[in-house]
Amino acid sequence: MRNMVEKMIRNWGTDVTVYHRGVPSTAKGVFVSTTSRSWQNMQNVFTELGETPRGQYNYIGAMEPVAEKGDILEVNNKRYLLRRAEVVYDRKGPLYRWGLCVERGGDDEWGNLM
Repeated sequence: MRNMVEKMIRNWGTDVTVYHRGVPSTAKGVFVSTTSRSWQNMQNVFTELGETPRGQYNYIGAMEPVAEKGDILEVNNKRYLLRRAEVVYDRKGPLYRWGLCVERGGDDEWGNLM
């Protein structure tokens, strides 16, 4: 199972730079927008530059490099804060890392960590 997951990430993933405790590592990861019906995604945010969408993104990556809550992920020259991170297991042990991210920037206090 682990080989299949790693092959999927390698073949379908995009280049991701993981800033774990400030140290960058390059990896492949699946990084996709998450649609949600929660209240936070229905609210509009307006800044001086206009409306800003409040999106969340899922990250699926290999066990290495380590990606933990509070780390920064850089994808296509945009940075995202990893708000939640978990290791997903099968019966033989750890399979992959899963994370929930938000785009950094603006007045979002979560996004101004780095």
